[in-house]
Amino acid sequence: MTNTKENKVGKEKLFNKDFFLLWNGQTVSRIGSQIYYMAMLLWITDVTDSASLLGIMGMISSIPSILLSTIGGTFADRHSRKAIIIFSDVINAIIIFILAFIFYEKGDNISLIVSVLLGIAFINGLIRSFFTPAISAAIPDLVPKTKLTTANSFLQSAAQVSTIIAWAVSGVLYVALGMPMLILINGITFVFGAITKSLITIPQKKLEVNPDGSAKNKFTRDLKEGMKFIWRNTGLKKLVMTTLVLNFFTIPVVLLLPFYVKDILMLDKVWISYFIITSAVGSVLGFLVAGFVRFRPVTRSKVIVIMMIFNAFLTILLGLNIYLWGAIAILIVGGLLNGFIQVHIQTILQLSTDTKIRGRVYGAISTLTGSLTPIGMAVFGIIGDLTGKNIPLIYELSGVILLLLTVYVASSSDIRKFLAYKPELIPETTTVEYK
Repeated sequence: MTNTKENKVGKEKLFNKDFFLLWNGQTVSRIGSQIYYMAMLLWITDVTDSASLLGIMGMISSIPSILLSTIGGTFADRHSRKAIIIFSDVINAIIIFILAFIFYEKGDNISLIVSVLLGIAFINGLIRSFFTPAISAAIPDLVPKTKLTTANSFLQSAAQVSTIIAWAVSGVLYVALGMPMLILINGITFVFGAITKSLITIPQKKLEVNPDGSAKNKFTRDLKEGMKFIWRNTGLKKLVMTTLVLNFFTIPVVLLLPFYVKDILMLDKVWISYFIITSAVGSVLGFLVAGFVRFRPVTRSKVIVIMMIFNAFLTILLGLNIYLWGAIAILIVGGLLNGFIQVHIQTILQLSTDTKIRGRVYGAISTLTGSLTPIGMAVFGIIGDLTGKNIPLIYELSGVILLLLTVYVASSSDIRKFLAYKPELIPETTTVEYK
């Protein structure tokens, strides 16, 4: 570790060495993860045809992130974010290699495989609760503040392009190579990601030393600081609590998509991946618009609110639609709106939060906004089965509730003010570089 007066990394350009390595490592590991996810989705659908199982798996994956993200964020502020990021990829690689071995040796034992998949979903969620706050907090310290929106745009675009590539080939690879080989490929991409990220230097502000109190008390104090930051910012607090409910009622759109494709549109299951690709293409367009089209802060706030309202309408339209091209159009436009909104809100959060507490704030936000996700996964999976997979009804009711929530966002002056945040570009203070 070395001290420096000012973070000079990336002052001249966006794609400096550190940001490029992070972008590259994330892109490759994302491709492997999405190939694995699609293969798992196809395998579960083939073997069980159960919406409830998909919901339970999503619930189990979400629970650790909800319970531990705040702790993970605090941990990321107190320790090397680089080490957390690398260690997360290494652990993911190990458990994925173990899963590949089990598939090779016990591939005909369905109950065992399902149990192991549920266990790995839980471990993935646990790792994510530390990885996500660490990487989100690190990004603003790798690029100039004036290019942070573009940096987020590139990272999110890379994630979606990775999804497009992975889902485009996963169906074919699933048939040609089989589930065990796709799992093995996923493990290899995590190894690549860990090696790439080990070459990055991440500047990180050093926390002030407080001689009073035990280590436990200091950690508890830091843990509470993230929540206090959110609660003191009225606009952020209202946006977070609204997002909590919004996330709950968007769950069925993705969770029940396989059955929407099969039972409503009467298409082959390969269209599940095509639709995910379609949505991802829309998201990339949204990321690019957010990254390259400049808005004044007040205008940006208005555009975000309008897009949120229109996006709620699209959920209702998806429930009413029974045509292939209608679904494609809805998913492209919805992806574009989501991509634009996501990049700008993430950038606003990064710029409005000091790097010393950024990890714990991100952790607290993850915990709050996702706290209903496990319940939603289980509830909508069960509702899907109890209603005989009446997907149009579930989509339409969810869309109506989403519309009411976005109208509330539009009426809240506090939320609009937060979305119009304008950063003050001030010099960075003392940092510690984790090499």
